[in-house]
Amino acid sequence: MVKIPKTFPDVLAAACLIIAWGGSPAHAWGQKGHEIVAIIARDRLSAHAAAGINELLGPGIRLEDIAACADEIRDGS
Repeated sequence: MVKIPKTFPDVLAAACLIIAWGGSPAHAWGQKGHEIVAIIARDRLSAHAAAGINELLGPGIRLEDIAACADEIRDGS
């Protein structure tokens, strides 16, 4: 009898998901989704990294304020 690795169900599930979603279009997160990810990222930054980002952004601008700016530029909004 062939011994199936314990990770086989995980590999099979991942392969099924890839096949099922492989041809479907990506779904946009929208402004709120980008803001949420930016807040999570900001909360995980080291003090040094946060200081560097604050210096780049300037006073009064938060990371979540610019989270979707690349999408806005792309879409011409």
